[in-house]
Amino acid sequence: MIKEKKYQDWRFLQQWPESLSPGKSFYYDYCVSTGNEAAEQFTATIRLTAIVGQDGIRKGIIYERAPILGGNMNPFLELAYFSGKCFYPVQLFQKNNEWEVVNINTLNENWRQIKEQLLLEFEGAVTASVIRQTEAVLENPVLLGKIYDEDLFLKLYFFLIREQRATDTFFQFSLPLVPDADAVSFKGMPSVTSIEEDLISLSFDAECMDTRTHGALIYGKCRSASATRNELAVKGLARFRYQLDAGTLLIKKITANIELSEPSGAPKFWQIKINTYNYE
Repeated sequence: MIKEKKYQDWRFLQQWPESLSPGKSFYYDYCVSTGNEAAEQFTATIRLTAIVGQDGIRKGIIYERAPILGGNMNPFLELAYFSGKCFYPVQLFQKNNEWEVVNINTLNENWRQIKEQLLLEFEGAVTASVIRQTEAVLENPVLLGKIYDEDLFLKLYFFLIREQRATDTFFQFSLPLVPDADAVSFKGMPSVTSIEEDLISLSFDAECMDTRTHGALIYGKCRSASATRNELAVKGLARFRYQLDAGTLLIKKITANIELSEPSGAPKFWQIKINTYNYE
C-alpha cells in the first residue's frame, strides 16, 4: 500500500539529481488536499518515482495518484511514465489490497494490435499520411488532440472508445505556449453543468506539466467555465477537441483561451481559468 507523507511544496523535485547509480530508482510519497468547500474537497496520495537507466541518467518519472476520499476522483490508480515529453498511460486496479498492473508490460503490443485493427476498418482507403498519423497517435495518444482531419480524428476517437482504450489518461489534449509550463491538458470528457439558451457551462479536470519540477504533473481543477458560441478564440493556441453529446447540442471542436495563476499558500495548485470557447 502507498504510504502517506506530507510535503508543503510541489517543487521538491528540484532536489532530484540528474544521475544516480545505474539501474536504481527512488520515489517520494506525499499527501495533498485541495478545496475549501466540503463538496469540492478531495484528498489524494501521490507517488513520483525516478527511473534511472544503466547509464545512470534518469530516463523518466513514474507518476501515481491514488484517490482516497471524496470528489470526482477515479476509483483506480493512475500511472504515467514520462520520458522527455512523451506520455505513456497505464492503469492499476486495486485487488485484495494490492495494486495490480493492467497493461504496463503489454502496452506496445496492445497498440500494435489496435493499429492493425484500425487500419483494417479504413477498408484499404488509407493514405501514407493517415498511416503516419494513426501510428503516431496510437504510440502517443497525446497527439490525438493535434489531428485536424475531422474524419480521421473521429474514427480514431470512437475506435479507441469502442476498444475500451478511452480512459481518462488516454486522451490528453495539450495546449502549448503556456508560460512556465510544457503543456496544459484537459482530462476525459467535459461534463455539462448547465445549458441556458446560447450559454453553455462546462466542467473540466485539468493538469499542468511544470518544467521547473522536471516534468512532474501539478493538478488543478477548473470547476466551471461558461461561454457563448459567438465568442472568438484567441489566436496562437492549439485547438483541442471533444465529441460531446449534450442533448440536442453536438460540440465537435472547442478552442480555449486559458490563463494560469498560482495561489499563495500550500499546497500550491496551478489554477487554470478558461476564458473563451469557440464551438464549430
